[in-house]
Amino acid sequence: MSSSVRNMEEKMIQSMQKRTGRTLEQWLEKAKRDGIPEGKGRLKWLKEEYGLGQSTAYLILNHLDGGSLASRRV
Repeated sequence: MSSSVRNMEEKMIQSMQKRTGRTLEQWLEKAKRDGIPEGKGRLKWLKEEYGLGQSTAYLILNHLDGGSLASRRV
């Protein structure tokens, strides 16, 4: 994957607390603790329940699944 995607992802992670009130690690802990819907409902849940943007929600979900945006195949 290109370094530009990795750079974008790193910038999103670094600014996540300022933008959302939580770090990536805190989002991952919250999702694991509170439970998160399965399947396609996961993205909708993060966006509607917490007002997250699509890119931020995808980033959280990819890390929750053990990956990253940079490792995701498009």
